[in-house]
Amino acid sequence: MSVDRSIVGECDDYFSVRLFGQSFILLFTVSLSLIRGFAKVNQALIFIAISTVSNVVLSYLSIHYFGWGLLGVAWATVFGNALGFTFSFFYLLRQREIRSIFWKTKILKKDAFEFGSDSLNIFGRSSFLTFSFFLS
Repeated sequence: MSVDRSIVGECDDYFSVRLFGQSFILLFTVSLSLIRGFAKVNQALIFIAISTVSNVVLSYLSIHYFGWGLLGVAWATVFGNALGFTFSFFYLLRQREIRSIFWKTKILKKDAFEFGSDSLNIFGRSSFLTFSFFLS
């Protein structure tokens, strides 16, 4: 497509880092869904704001001050989602409904497979979006 080879290299680096960070994006999305399920929408918005602001600030710094280009932007996105997930996860652990069962419940093999089959739709959606992302 007559694209400069240096841009292709930068895009490959960007997509590789984003692929690495996809797990944080999924975990953050799930934790936000749980928080909204507890009717704590304002708290979910705070975690989204923390993630977004850190992403924007680190992206700006990586481009204009450190000269890291697209690679820095990708790492900023991964860091923002990891930070949002970390805050939301510890917030969820403070919820009485989750705290009371989280540390005491044993994970049974049949439960893990049932969870896997229940999450097939979101896995399929995420796989399709990631595949489309890389094709683009």
